[in-house]
Amino acid sequence: MREIFSAFYGPTEDELKSAWKDATFVLDTNILLNLYRYPLVARKELLEVFKKLQHQLWIPFHVALEFQRNRLGVIAGQQRSFSEVKAALDSGVQTMTQKLSALQLTNRHSIIDAAPFLKEIESAVTAFKSRLDNLKGTDDVGLRDDIIRDQLDEIFKGRVGDPLASESLSKIQKEGELRFKCEMPPGYQDAEKEKRQGASFIYSGLQYEAKYGDLIVWRQLIEHAKAKGLKKVIFLTDDEKEDWWELVKVDGPKKVGPRPELREEIRREAGVEFFHMYNSEAFLRYAKKVLGAKVQQQSIDEVADVLQQNRITLKQEFPDLDSIEIEAAHRHVIQWLASLNIPVLELGNRLEYIDFGSGLITLNTEILFRIEALEYLVPAILKRIQKEHSAPVLLVLIGIGSSSRRAAQRWFSHSQNSAILRQGETVVYGEVIPQPSIPNDTKGSLVFTPFFAVGDLASVVMGSRRMRST
Repeated sequence: MREIFSAFYGPTEDELKSAWKDATFVLDTNILLNLYRYPLVARKELLEVFKKLQHQLWIPFHVALEFQRNRLGVIAGQQRSFSEVKAALDSGVQTMTQKLSALQLTNRHSIIDAAPFLKEIESAVTAFKSRLDNLKGTDDVGLRDDIIRDQLDEIFKGRVGDPLASESLSKIQKEGELRFKCEMPPGYQDAEKEKRQGASFIYSGLQYEAKYGDLIVWRQLIEHAKAKGLKKVIFLTDDEKEDWWELVKVDGPKKVGPRPELREEIRREAGVEFFHMYNSEAFLRYAKKVLGAKVQQQSIDEVADVLQQNRITLKQEFPDLDSIEIEAAHRHVIQWLASLNIPVLELGNRLEYIDFGSGLITLNTEILFRIEALEYLVPAILKRIQKEHSAPVLLVLIGIGSSSRRAAQRWFSHSQNSAILRQGETVVYGEVIPQPSIPNDTKGSLVFTPFFAVGDLASVVMGSRRMRST
């Protein structure tokens, strides 16, 4: 049976070790762009592994094109972080000063004097902002001078595929329509990109549809393997979606390997006998094991942290949200809590606590758009928040789109999900929807409406609503 259904069988450990000796390693765009997000040492060690495998590396033309088109945006996002951190520090100091000033401690209390404390905080903030300026000055990646691209230019010299002819591009994008309808991997989960800004672009006289990006990469990979007679191919991608990976649910989704359809297709069309996939974290770990590459465990952990952050930083994936923008949605949550007579204490930039009398609970809101599953997302968000705050968490998930609600309904229907919550913690899913103010008012005002909840406060935040999990 294995000979007939070989696509459903993953490689053995010996087959993996053997493949690293002579397989062609093909990199996805996200592998290259994430280099800008890694700490310096982790980035350097990953680049060194690429150099070690240079004679086995190759990238499709479309990967190189998407890298060039998106590189500056990633760099700008990294540089914005310096300003955002400064703004958060200033906002925190300002809010704290205002709150303490409102208490009028100088006139109303004989012992408490907050002035020395505020001076210490201001001094620490000033010192940290100066440190940020120094760090920004030592960054070797800028909008004009980019040492990462310089190194990639050298590594992939002569190792980039040819561009598509107009007829080939049209054929692939037409094929994509049928594949997406049948949910044939890869890329069908990118169908919503057609609704976003930049859904298509023109380069070298050809019009590319962004939603077919993964499929274009895949077809170029297959054509290269066919032309070169490749028998072993390892694809590196930090895309976590199920239109690349075979996922099984065992205490949350687990990646088994590439989708069997991909193995079957590349074998049938190009004669590739061995096809495997890694993300950056697994690639580094295995490079250390098989190649003896000098990779610190800290670097592997830092790469894993960036990949986890990419999963939960959903703002970068949003389309235009019209009136339901991120900040407005958060304000709707605050108003909803106020309607339940639950006071919210604001302590700095987007850092709020809920006062339940018996203690403070951290409020955190996350926007979801077209989320197909929450098994990865919710534990990742909670882990991040729990690491940063000792207080229990009220996590409010704000969904946009029917797929988000379906995903939430599936997740909240499993009672074992409450096991990831600490005492006093609660997860709520809701949406910001119009609430008619008068019978014939079809538009109405926007109101956050909860649909599902799990945790100690589920009955409090849901009230009499039926759709809840406890």
